[in-house]
Amino acid sequence: MKFQLKFILPIAAHFIAAAGACLTHSTNQNNSQLTLVQGWIRHVPKVCIMSSLCSTIPGPICTAPLTGQQLYAKDPAGDCVTVVYAPQ
Repeated sequence: MKFQLKFILPIAAHFIAAAGACLTHSTNQNNSQLTLVQGWIRHVPKVCIMSSLCSTIPGPICTAPLTGQQLYAKDPAGDCVTVVYAPQ
């Protein structure tokens, strides 16, 4: 009995630690995906062209992949005026 406990306990502890690491990693990925918003190229007021995904977390300004133009998020009125940031 003592031998079985010494053998099973470390395996169980390792399994619990691995499961905890996997759950924490998936939670962090879900949180980062929640901050992504659609980036838009602003031409004139309320005329925006869809580009790539950007983040709402402050950092480097999000730019269009091909042209390098600054991207914006749409406000409730549909105008592209909200500054967005490059995804980390």
